[in-house]
Amino acid sequence: MLRSLKELENVRVILADGQPCGRVKDIYFDDHSWKIRFIKVSLDPARFGHKQVLLVPNQIFSSSAEYCELNLSAAELAECPLDSSFLPVCRQYAVLNAGSPGSVTVRRKLTESDPHLRSAKALSTYTVHFSGELIGILNEFFWNEAWIIRYAGIHGVELAERKRLSFHILTQSIQTISWSTQRVLLHELNPVAIEPSTSIIPAGLVAA
Repeated sequence: MLRSLKELENVRVILADGQPCGRVKDIYFDDHSWKIRFIKVSLDPARFGHKQVLLVPNQIFSSSAEYCELNLSAAELAECPLDSSFLPVCRQYAVLNAGSPGSVTVRRKLTESDPHLRSAKALSTYTVHFSGELIGILNEFFWNEAWIIRYAGIHGVELAERKRLSFHILTQSIQTISWSTQRVLLHELNPVAIEPSTSIIPAGLVAA
């Protein structure tokens, strides 16, 4: 069963008691293992104040295109780490650009950061290249019930005839992702056919 990460964009998040508590704002994943590491949630300011926290997959009881149901209480949710606790690559560079490279704060933040932690939202407009040629724009990811991203969706362009087309590739086809150039480089180009599902991922199938 495959689902698009786009389904989770701004999806309502509810607690174990059914009370709404916020909305999904981003997904962070490891660009080597392609495991989804964190779900970034903007909390309801009326209940929790103006803050964003990071959830891990095993804190989600079920999810669909309409909501993410947590297995957490309000008190447990309030104890989740802030989004500043783990910085994806795009925010690591933002920290570097915002402060002096020699400052203790910047050095500490970058030293503690994971160079393989990526923001799905930040990558949504990166250009995709193969054998030195532009082939399209990265615009989608597809994940499975184990919370692993299996495929990337590309909005492509056939440069010779200026025809636009969409296709999918295995994430293992991605060689490098560059924040500085906003480019994704492929080491192979082998489009595959997939069948996304809109089914709910039920409890018991959610991996840690």
